[in-house]
Amino acid sequence: MRSVGGVSKGFSSLEQRGKKGAVLTVLSRNAEYHSFAVVKNLGMMKGAYASSFAHDCHNLLVVGRDPVLMAEVAQKVLSEGGGIALKNSDGTELFLALPIFGIISDDPLETVARELRTMKILFGNGEFTGKDPF
Repeated sequence: MRSVGGVSKGFSSLEQRGKKGAVLTVLSRNAEYHSFAVVKNLGMMKGAYASSFAHDCHNLLVVGRDPVLMAEVAQKVLSEGGGIALKNSDGTELFLALPIFGIISDDPLETVARELRTMKILFGNGEFTGKDPF
């Protein structure tokens, strides 16, 4: 297995391989279990993404290139009881609350659709070049 980066000051240095790598973390809701992987060709260029709405709704998915931003978006989702959080490299933050089981919003459909469109625009603005994560 080839590495997509190195280690600097205890953190993965993903920039060493042409910005192809990202860290993907899955945490159980009770934080008892967690998994980490370094993935490449995901399209994550900057920023971080966390969501309680994923294939398995009992987990929190966190993806990013910056461990500080990853921790911030994960904490936002956990502190709000579920949702989707984005934070890009210039500090812009967006959050869609999903307070019902971490996968359902209690906001009107129009509000949720508008918030998701805004997230797509922010995420697609040079932060993410891969397939639409929403």
